[in-house]
Order: sequence, then structure tokens, then C-alpha cells
Amino acid sequence: MVADAEDMAEALRGAGAADVQVLTDGDASRIAIAAAWQDLVRRTEPGDSLIFSFAGRGGPDDVLLLAGLTEAAPGNGERITRDQLFAWFAEAAGPHSGGTSGISTATDTFCLT
Repeated sequence: MVADAEDMAEALRGAGAADVQVLTDGDASRIAIAAAWQDLVRRTEPGDSLIFSFAGRGGPDDVLLLAGLTEAAPGNGERITRDQLFAWFAEAAGPHSGGTSGISTATDTFCLT
């Protein structure tokens, strides 16, 4: 899965993406992912595209299961729901596009334009 994340990052850079962040394994905690996304959103300017790609396992009900997921606390919070992702995307889209109409999804890659 790390190789998939690195391949995606390489492809994005090859396509001209100037700001690519990669979080893998233990570095890809829910808190770290949220912080990296929020930081990226803060640096975004009108006309920019944001891409969120997840190379890992999903669970029932469109949940991204992170590397640190355990059955007991505190690791049982190491998941991101589809609703949480779309809330992040809506927040990112708000100042620039007025909503989430620019969100498109393909497999585990979410592209906000």
C-alpha cells in the first residue's frame, strides 16, 4: 500500500502537481491526515485543484481504515468516514466554489476542483 501511495505521488508530480504530501503507515493517523488536509486547504488559491488519495483498506459503510486502527481505545478512532471526508471537501470548496458541486470521486481518489 505504501508503494501505491508513492506511485500516486509520483504520478501527480509528473502531471505537474506542485504541492504533494504523502503520509504512510504510522504517520497517517487520523489527526495527521486532518492536519495535513487543513494545511493544504489554507494554502489553496482559487483555481487550484485538491486531490485526496487513500491507498489502504476500506471498511463497511465507506470507512477508510488507517494503519493504527485497533479494537480498543485510543486506536479505535483511527478511521475516516465518507461523511467526514465530504465535510472536509465541502469546507475546502466553500470559499472558492460555493459548495461541493466540484467534487468527483473515482475509486479511492477524491478530486476537488
